[in-house]
Amino acid sequence: MGDIPAAKRNLKRAVDLDSMNGLFHAQLAYAHFSAGEFDSSVAEYQKAVLYDEENVQYRLNLALAYKKLDLTPMVVATYADAVRVMHPENIAYVY
Repeated sequence: MGDIPAAKRNLKRAVDLDSMNGLFHAQLAYAHFSAGEFDSSVAEYQKAVLYDEENVQYRLNLALAYKKLDLTPMVVATYADAVRVMHPENIAYVY
């Protein structure tokens, strides 16, 4: 595993430069997830979904972060939301 604190600093700078970039928020969320900071991971994945509404992977990752926080109702709702926005040809991603 790499230098997560440095990665988070760099990704926070990227978010500061372009706060509406879903990818930057998703990458920062992943860094928080890797550090065991699941509340922060959820917050960043929520922003990633907000700025890239059709990206199913962000929703699936958000569900995993909710799972780490033992928020089962949010896990179920987020998976259902992912299926709702998923293109039919990609439905196997959730299985």
